[in-house]
Amino acid sequence: MKEAGSDTGRAPCIEVHMDESGNWNSSDRSSKYFTLGFTCRDTRIHMDGSSKVKHALKNTNKTKKPNKKSNEFKFSDDDVKTRNRFIDAMLELDEDFGVMCIEKTQPKSIYGGIAPLYLEVLAKVIPMIEERYCKNNTNGTIQITLDRSFNRKVIEKFERDYSEDVYKTRPDPCRCAVSIRQEYSEASPMIQAADYVAGSVQSAFENADLRAYDRLKAKIRISRTPAG
Repeated sequence: MKEAGSDTGRAPCIEVHMDESGNWNSSDRSSKYFTLGFTCRDTRIHMDGSSKVKHALKNTNKTKKPNKKSNEFKFSDDDVKTRNRFIDAMLELDEDFGVMCIEKTQPKSIYGGIAPLYLEVLAKVIPMIEERYCKNNTNGTIQITLDRSFNRKVIEKFERDYSEDVYKTRPDPCRCAVSIRQEYSEASPMIQAADYVAGSVQSAFENADLRAYDRLKAKIRISRTPAG
C-alpha cells in the first residue's frame, strides 16, 4: 500500500467520519475533557471497511439474547466483550484513525452556544487531515460525515465560515475543499468506528481506563491530546 498523501497521479479525496465523546458544555457536572474521534480513508489507496463493521455487528448479535441485540456499536453502551469484538474488527480496517482531545474551558463562539466546542475543535482537526493526506496536492477534497446531532443550517454556516477562515486555522495555501454531510449513526458503520476512537481516548483521560485505547492506539495516525 502506498503511503497516505503520496502522489498517485490523482487529487486526493479523503472520506472522514466523525463522532464525539464528552459533553459540549462546561457546566460543573459535565466532563472535564472533550474528544473528537474520526476515521480517514484516502479513496485512492484505502478500501472501504463498512462491510467489515456490519459483519462484526451481525456476528456479535448472534452471541446475544434477542432482547439484547444492538442496531449499532456504541462505546458508551457496549459491554467489555462487545467492545473487544468490535475493536478486533476495527484493527482489520484499512481506514486510519485520528483524534483530538482537549481539556475544556468555557468557549467563546460565533455560534451562540449551539455546540460551539464541537465545531471549534472540528475547525482545528481539518488542517491536521490536510497536512497528512494533501500536503503534496492543492486541489484535493475532504468529505466529512457527521451524525445528525446538528441543525443543517448550523453545518452550512460552519462550512461558509471555515472556507472564509473565520477560525484562523486554514493552511496557506488551503489544500482541500471541504464538504459536510450527515447520517444517522445506525446507518453509518464508520461513524460507529469514530465513536469508538473518541470513546476510548475519552475514557483514557476522563477515567484513567486505558483498556480500549491501548488496543487502538497503533492505528491512530493523527493525534492531539493533553498528553501531546
